[in-house]
Amino acid sequence: MPIVISNDRRFVVSIVPVRDLFPTEEVLPWRLVAADVFVVGVVALLSFWVFRWMASRWKVGKGPRKWILRHAWIALASSVLALRGFYGPPIRLLLTAKYDRCRQRLADRLASSPEARAWKALHTIEWLLKGVPEAKIPRFLARDLLALGEDGIQRLGDKHLLFRMEAIAQGFANSEKNGCDSAGWSFVDVLGRVNPQAREVWFNMIFDAITAEIVESPPVQDVSEKERTEILATLSSARRQPTFRDDESPRQLRCREVEQLYAMANALKGARRVAAARLLAEEPLGRIGDF
Repeated sequence: MPIVISNDRRFVVSIVPVRDLFPTEEVLPWRLVAADVFVVGVVALLSFWVFRWMASRWKVGKGPRKWILRHAWIALASSVLALRGFYGPPIRLLLTAKYDRCRQRLADRLASSPEARAWKALHTIEWLLKGVPEAKIPRFLARDLLALGEDGIQRLGDKHLLFRMEAIAQGFANSEKNGCDSAGWSFVDVLGRVNPQAREVWFNMIFDAITAEIVESPPVQDVSEKERTEILATLSSARRQPTFRDDESPRQLRCREVEQLYAMANALKGARRVAAARLLAEEPLGRIGDF
């Protein structure tokens, strides 16, 4: 079943999304620490009273048995940290603002993905051999891993590519009135205004694209040269060179050009619409990474 995004305004959240007031996980991974403190604290408190109760019930008066029962709660509470991989992600997700949960879920999936972990290990070695400081490598890996998603989009099926085109077109259409004219505007912010289900599908698509690019499967389905020529001719009117204004930057002009490109492509019908969705995922003119 293809994913269809309605033109209805209900596609857009009518309230401003609430972002985290605290630093992101990339800057300061405080949520896992908070999860550790909470879980270890609860286990320590419960085990303390249980072992104390056992010591009094068994009437252990002195000796090693008493000492073990009196202090066993410390070992039990500490051993809980070995289960961090199970309780950490769910609690961290609860401590994340609803707006950012899809992004955090993507990060968790990439952290546990065998393909992504193998890719990170290989590229960590490459960065180290290049003499890059170890502290900077995680940032470079995160950047390069997400860049794989742009290339991997081409490997996905028609369902994903149609969703991508529709989401981008609707995002631009439902942005603020002066979206492209605002220096601080970004397409990522537009994603915050789509409904949670569509936002969830978007980040699932990014994960699928990254995985597909890492394993280089399935193969890229190229648009035929005939279709490419016809669709580019249809969309050529959107690729105009607008006149510069004193208060306008090249980025804003590029934003407006992409906005019109996706609006025109999304209005196509049938097989040509599917081909346009794939073409925009392949061609540099369809990239939205600049904003």
